[in-house]
Amino acid sequence: MEPLEVKICMNTQCMMKGAMDIMDQIESLNDIVGDLNLTRGINIEAVPELEGSSDPDMCPVVQIGDLVVKQATTENVMSVILDATEGGLYK
Repeated sequence: MEPLEVKICMNTQCMMKGAMDIMDQIESLNDIVGDLNLTRGINIEAVPELEGSSDPDMCPVVQIGDLVVKQATTENVMSVILDATEGGLYK
């Protein structure tokens, strides 16, 4: 199965509101794919802009597959990723 594609906006507003922390947490999932029983790996890409990222109130913005998550938090992003990879609950 192909890896899940995750894009994280790294414009100034997204970075100031936690995009780097989200990226670090997602990267850590690749280290424990087997422990979480994920059905596929995760490809992470830092991008300069995503849909909605020009509005500071919507930052940070993360795209997981075709889904764009605005006002992203580690918790809601991890939940979507684990659902998409059929993994366990993130706590």
